[in-house]
Amino acid sequence: MKNKVLVKCSHGYDVACLFCGFGQDEQGNRIYHANYKSDQIIIGIDPDLEKSGVAVRWADALSLNNFTFIELKDFLEGKQPVIKKAVVEAGWLNQKANFHYQPNQKKAVGENIAKKVGENHATGKLIVQLIESMGIPVQLIKPTRSKLNSKDFNRITGWMKPSNQEQRDAAMLVWGI
Repeated sequence: MKNKVLVKCSHGYDVACLFCGFGQDEQGNRIYHANYKSDQIIIGIDPDLEKSGVAVRWADALSLNNFTFIELKDFLEGKQPVIKKAVVEAGWLNQKANFHYQPNQKKAVGENIAKKVGENHATGKLIVQLIESMGIPVQLIKPTRSKLNSKDFNRITGWMKPSNQEQRDAAMLVWGI
């Protein structure tokens, strides 16, 4: 990569951008991922009102992101031709999806948690509608497993970079597929 001047893509990334596919090869040459012979990808999404966790699973790679609804829409539109399917965590499918009372907990705390869960469920339903409107196959998964901390997630997946809970949840939707 000597003497190579790396420019940033329109989204501000100088190494790789999942929005436009802008990146670099091993020699430091600027390329678009569309120039690679690409396998189809599977997208895992853990819906959230603010920023959803999004995992992208290639045959031999994993990418973790947090996207707002609009960023997710732009990403899906850009990657639509290579998306095999999207897997969405669908907490609203659980029978008691919005019940969050714990003994010795103030009522307001439980109500606030329930409100946030409801907002995330609504966001998830809108994400599913968006994906379906694009003609991308979508699979809904009921959350059944407990949350993974970063140490356990790294051990299972081999991921060595920082991650947050939404990213880890999204990744576990597509891990092993």
